[in-house]
Amino acid sequence: SMEGSSLSLGPPWKNKISMAQDDPAARWSASSSYPDTGGGTVQLSADVHRVPPNDIAAVPLSALKFRALTATDLEETKALHAEWFPVRYDDAFYSSTVDGEYTSIAATHEFNVVDESGQSHKKELFLGMIVFTNSSWHDSDSADAILGSTWSCRKRDLAYVFTFGVIDEYRRKGLARNLLRQAIEHLETWQRQVQAIYLHVIAFNESAMRLYESEGFLQIQHKSDFYHIAGQSYDAYLYARYLNDGKPPLAWRMQQTASNWWQWWSDALRRAVWTRRQTTGPPVHA
Repeated sequence: SMEGSSLSLGPPWKNKISMAQDDPAARWSASSSYPDTGGGTVQLSADVHRVPPNDIAAVPLSALKFRALTATDLEETKALHAEWFPVRYDDAFYSSTVDGEYTSIAATHEFNVVDESGQSHKKELFLGMIVFTNSSWHDSDSADAILGSTWSCRKRDLAYVFTFGVIDEYRRKGLARNLLRQAIEHLETWQRQVQAIYLHVIAFNESAMRLYESEGFLQIQHKSDFYHIAGQSYDAYLYARYLNDGKPPLAWRMQQTASNWWQWWSDALRRAVWTRRQTTGPPVHA
């Protein structure tokens, strides 16, 4: 997907993305959420791709506007999700997203778009979006890993990032980081009972993991065969960013302390061996 992505499985969804590869004028998804050979099979069809890429890239981040998704955004939201993610979401997910059951933050900008009659007009288009739960949505396995097995009796909530994407033409301009920070700020301001926001990252999406770790997310758990895409199984990592005085369970913190101590000891031993070799030098022969 984008600089960072969160994937979530759902029932198959009939999308309008063309899978044909015989159109020389077509442009194909470069999403990092797809396996190595997968993104290039999904044609870019969202309205924003009618704008020349250089015109999109020239828009400064400060010029973007942010708002929640609404019912009129349904079809464009579906098109962008099909471009970004190798899983398909059901109609219930999209209804909850545009009806406000889930929280969404979308980055928009008005561009000059030429319609089929050749007339140019202004149109608001999406450059990126993040969709996450308001609170109180979680699976028990993830909740146990993030907050410990006693989370349910302490009335602590979690927020989950369902999807998170930025269009190809606007990557590496700070929009993904901006959207992520806005989601965190929303939870810290309006959902004080939420102790952490979490997500799953497919194992090969290294750019997403770098983004999350740079924003204070901790890698909590490795999940084998978590995603099943085109007949292949892929591992995932569970990441969490703690909020509102939330913190990892004691067992996780002790494990991290032990791991850090072992790493320190290993590094110290290597340095000592290297120093000894430098001091003694090669053997001297008469």
